[in-house]
Amino acid sequence: MVKIPEKIRGALEKLVNKMKEDENFSAISLFGSWSREEGVSSSDVDLLIVDERDPPEEFIERVEVRGVLIDLNYIPKKWIMEQIPPEIDQKIYEAYILYDRDWNFTNLKDWLMKVYSSPERLNIRTESYMVDADIYLSRASSAISRGDFQSTQLYAEKAAEKIMMIPMDICQFPISRSRFLKNMEKSLEKIQRPEIYAEYLALTGLYGVEREDSERALSCFKHVWDEVSFSAKKSLTSAKDIHFRVKSKLNYYLSPLFLQGTVLRARALIDSGENAETIRYLREILLEILENYFWLKVKAEKTRGDPSTLMRTLLEITAEKPNKIYEETTKIFNIENISEEKAKKSIEMAREMVLEIRKIRRELIQSISNKFI
Repeated sequence: MVKIPEKIRGALEKLVNKMKEDENFSAISLFGSWSREEGVSSSDVDLLIVDERDPPEEFIERVEVRGVLIDLNYIPKKWIMEQIPPEIDQKIYEAYILYDRDWNFTNLKDWLMKVYSSPERLNIRTESYMVDADIYLSRASSAISRGDFQSTQLYAEKAAEKIMMIPMDICQFPISRSRFLKNMEKSLEKIQRPEIYAEYLALTGLYGVEREDSERALSCFKHVWDEVSFSAKKSLTSAKDIHFRVKSKLNYYLSPLFLQGTVLRARALIDSGENAETIRYLREILLEILENYFWLKVKAEKTRGDPSTLMRTLLEITAEKPNKIYEETTKIFNIENISEEKAKKSIEMAREMVLEIRKIRRELIQSISNKFI
């Protein structure tokens, strides 16, 4: 087995042995930082579970076993029997198989190990990153046309983040939530384009941040989490026909165990001096929470919602005064007083990054294709 602390090993053995008895689960694998042997004391444990019940899509549940925080990532059985969604490629590639009742997952992993770095599979995965980047660029453009400059900045940053996954993937650096900046920088250095990393830091305002900035961001994050958790619980019980993805993500993100693990990981990053990484880590999580909270509130209050004006909508749909969700979010993203000029510049910077990485992608994949010939 991969090298992991005895405490985690014991917790995994207990959990896996129990899950083996449930006919709904046909395969269980360890992935993430511990399977890559990069885990530290603040890292949670990630398990990929093939679910025979075929849920509509992947969903995550966090549990605690013997003091160890474990994320259970359930994927539908049909995903490994039919066309494999590219978003789970890395999880399968990293997987250390703990249980495989019918060998289907083992056969899938064997196949993916052969094609993971092929031009064809890279093309599929990186195409999905480009689609995501374009979606966020579109939202940013829509936000600025509607005068929501704060949402413009959020989505411009997110578009840049999505497109930066391309060099990481092609250069075979894992896309890790808490090591994102580190692996981005390494990948851009590898392709001899370090200036793009500096441009990303300039766009996101993460250049030269200090410990007090990351401490502030963590404090604000906890305040937003408390407010969203309180508000969402009321809406989750009253709203009907909530989309599976929205409900499952909010149940995961608003679990006290999730907050516990997030604070632990953020604190470890701060203590190691990785202040920019800490803030980016918290921003990524928070934006996903808020996007799903937005759809929950729209559904619960039976109003029409436009995700491109996320910040404006948060200001309008949250009844509590003062509006701590809105106020603390603007502090985490440093967008309290963003101007139209700054928002326009951010869109342009993000658009230029997307175009440049698209060009680099074609060149890199073509280079890999030539080696395969």
